[in-house]
Amino acid sequence: MPNHFNPFNPGAGRDPPYLAGREEEIDRFSLVLRDLGTGRAENVLIHGPRGTGKTVLLHKLVQLCMDEDFLPVARFQYNEKHSKPKTFFTTLQHDVDKVIETFSKMEKAKKKIQTFADYIKPTNVGILGAVSYEPSYALNTNTSLEDQIVEYLMQKWNLIQKKGYKGVVFLLDEFHMVRDTKQNDWHVLADFIGAINDVQSRGCMYSFILCGLPILPINIKIARSYSERMFTSFNITNLNHDSSRMAITEPLKKTDWRFSDELVDSIIRDTGGYPYFIQFFCREIINRMDKSDVGLGDYERIKDMIKDNLSRDFFDRRIETLSDGQIKALQVMASMPEKKVTFTSIQKSSDITKGPLSNHLRRLEEKGLIYRAKRGIYQFPIPLFQEYLLRKNHI
Repeated sequence: MPNHFNPFNPGAGRDPPYLAGREEEIDRFSLVLRDLGTGRAENVLIHGPRGTGKTVLLHKLVQLCMDEDFLPVARFQYNEKHSKPKTFFTTLQHDVDKVIETFSKMEKAKKKIQTFADYIKPTNVGILGAVSYEPSYALNTNTSLEDQIVEYLMQKWNLIQKKGYKGVVFLLDEFHMVRDTKQNDWHVLADFIGAINDVQSRGCMYSFILCGLPILPINIKIARSYSERMFTSFNITNLNHDSSRMAITEPLKKTDWRFSDELVDSIIRDTGGYPYFIQFFCREIINRMDKSDVGLGDYERIKDMIKDNLSRDFFDRRIETLSDGQIKALQVMASMPEKKVTFTSIQKSSDITKGPLSNHLRRLEEKGLIYRAKRGIYQFPIPLFQEYLLRKNHI
């Protein structure tokens, strides 16, 4: 067996050995930074199905911010609790204060000058001398969340300017989980977008990069009708053939492994260019081979085992968390020959009434298992998922 490591390492948000096919988005983001540095703040929505590399791209953008002397405020996980005003505001404060503290310590270590942390009153010294800081503002229930966010970010911008940063870039992942909830009269998303618009109009060089599933642009549009004019859209989809080939062959160059051209083409066809599946299939092929030169015939002999492992490790885990109604809606969609299916056709074939079906489809969309191509029309965003559902129609 070849004496070297397996370069492929699939996982949620794990950086691949070679970032393929995102050159255009990186170039466009570089222009956003350029404009921010010259006094024009812009915002970006990064959206696409799960497993297409959105978080990996966000990691790259964080590094670009640091390389260009912009202060990155990054959070890679939002969830339903962040739709509560107090939780959202507290999280925002924590993230901003933490990055200011972290970068200030780095700066102090290099230049021995006063830090941002000196401007924040320490409230508690814990183990190993770790200092926690009292936020400059507590959420005031008598003032709108939008005004609270604006006031807080305005104050922080004054401090950031004193240290010479060109601007601040918020990079917020899984942001499709933040939404307005009318039943509680919570309008976190609307207030946040309004605050973004306000602080930027006042000359604060904040740029906001919001990342999430395809439902994210819809949530943003519903929250504020004018938001379409505030955001540039990066639609992250599966890799094309050339980029998929690079994702496979470039990592192999640093190893003894060699895949034949026919094998590479077959992997691309079977995975549909889905970045996570490319990593998964390549890892499995190498783990199951006892020779360094791997051809199409070798792959064909183990392909069914790879798909079985994918079903167990990837698809089964997602199905286990679903309700019976959600599973039924998926089964009905999978049984239809059309790539895109209508709400009406799902309802007729499932005998689920309109209200519950709407809720089922919304939850499936939030979980990234279906994609609303446009109003009332749905499809599967993940390759091999329909095939999996047809094999598992007994679930």
